[in-house]
Amino acid sequence: MFICQAGEGDPDAINLHSVETYAANLPGVEFVRNLGMRPLIEPVSMSETIRNEHLDRVVIAGDSPGFFKPAFTRA
Repeated sequence: MFICQAGEGDPDAINLHSVETYAANLPGVEFVRNLGMRPLIEPVSMSETIRNEHLDRVVIAGDSPGFFKPAFTRA
């Protein structure tokens, strides 16, 4: 799971730290990384992380739906 914060939505709408803590304890979740506020997502680096962690599924959580989708799609 990758957690991203664009800062475009209501800052009180979602507590992303709580989402990170909760997700890390779910069965089947093997990887959680909080990328922080407006992360620079480089597709090559992201695909290396996905490959190195042997991920076969990726969940993207954030405060602005679709904001980071293009970068993850390229990864």
